[in-house]
Amino acid sequence: MARSVKGRGRKGSTAGGAKVKVKVVHREQKSKLIHVVVPPGGTTGLHTEKRDYVVVPLSSGPLSIEIHRKVGGKLRKTTQVLQLKRGKPYKRKVGRGGIRVNITNKSGKHHRFLKDFD
Repeated sequence: MARSVKGRGRKGSTAGGAKVKVKVVHREQKSKLIHVVVPPGGTTGLHTEKRDYVVVPLSSGPLSIEIHRKVGGKLRKTTQVLQLKRGKPYKRKVGRGGIRVNITNKSGKHHRFLKDFD
């Protein structure tokens, strides 16, 4: 996700014109908690994640995640469909070099989740 100023939201455009909303909820020295809302058919766009994080879904349903990671000097792309369950968190380890991620909402309703960088 892109940087955001505390207390202010950021809207990223998607191919269909719908807006992904990202808002910093809490920030400390080395940690940050953000709230993300992805509308139906919306996508976050390819963005870099450099730190491990935990996602806490606030809604349930399918979400497609595309991950680009360097393995042995070559770029490897994997795509998976996650079945998010409200309140059931999952961890993502990004490794030393970080990863590039694109999230797409595959359901007919808005997806909301909290993302905690520690």
